[in-house]
Amino acid sequence: MARYIENLNSCTDPTDGDYLWIVDASAASDDKDRKLDVGYFRLVSDNSFSALTATSLGAGGDLTLFSANLGTSTGRRAILGCNTNGTTPAPGAMTFVEADGELCYLWPDNSGILRTGNVAPISSVFWGGGTVVGTQTSSLDSKYLIAGMTSIDDVLAAVQRGAEAVRRFTYKNGAFNNEEFEGVVVDYAPRYGMDCDEEHEAGKSLNIVNAVGDLLRAVAWLVEREKARE
Repeated sequence: MARYIENLNSCTDPTDGDYLWIVDASAASDDKDRKLDVGYFRLVSDNSFSALTATSLGAGGDLTLFSANLGTSTGRRAILGCNTNGTTPAPGAMTFVEADGELCYLWPDNSGILRTGNVAPISSVFWGGGTVVGTQTSSLDSKYLIAGMTSIDDVLAAVQRGAEAVRRFTYKNGAFNNEEFEGVVVDYAPRYGMDCDEEHEAGKSLNIVNAVGDLLRAVAWLVEREKARE
């Protein structure tokens, strides 16, 4: 009587010394049947392989790494390796599926700052973009200063365009309990944020740094003009 895999008994408590049967297609014709020690799949500190001590996929779809006494070590860790390609290196990233089916990514840039966005961090252009998670610093020791400034005429034009880009809106995803806002919609004011590309690395995030800088310079210009008029 032929035996099929579904007829075999299940091994519910594999440990070191138990083997998986594999077929190595690249091996010599007389050595294709090989074995693999389940001990290679080590998920917990005691090197055992057990659903009770390692991981669990719950009925609600939760993947759990259980707590354990790990001495002076860290807690459980999930390690996502990076893309080491010399031309297009990229950090490891968490990928989430939003309620509308769109993908959202979470990744660190090379300064250890977490960023999030809807464009995968597949190159230096994109993994330096997105929205910074948390706060940013404005201190001098965190920045390289670049000579030259945008002309005041261009700044005033950008501020005017930003003012014209103010719209009343709610978020389609229901964020902030559908609260109504009146603010800049960056599609109408590219200097203050736009789709993530080489020209607009901030992505669709509101570029608060540029917006505040332009407003400060515009106010200073108005003050000097008013002084001259007086």
